[in-house]
Amino acid sequence: MSFFVDASALYALLDQLLPVVKIVDVDEGLRRRAIAASRASVSSNVSLVDRTSFEFMRTLGLRAPTRLTPTSSLRALNSVS
Repeated sequence: MSFFVDASALYALLDQLLPVVKIVDVDEGLRRRAIAASRASVSSNVSLVDRTSFEFMRTLGLRAPTRLTPTSSLRALNSVS
């Protein structure tokens, strides 16, 4: 099965999303915490990539809002910048 991305979607990602996203390299400590979290919940369907994101958010002191709304999402994003 092949998956092709429309050129306009790719351009939107490159030109509009990436300039406002902060990309952070995963260090050894973060990698170890994510792997430990994955080992602790092997039966779940949460990927190592997701576990890494969750551990990174914990490092920043972010937590998921009780109820996800556009406003709460914006507040979380603004607290990072």
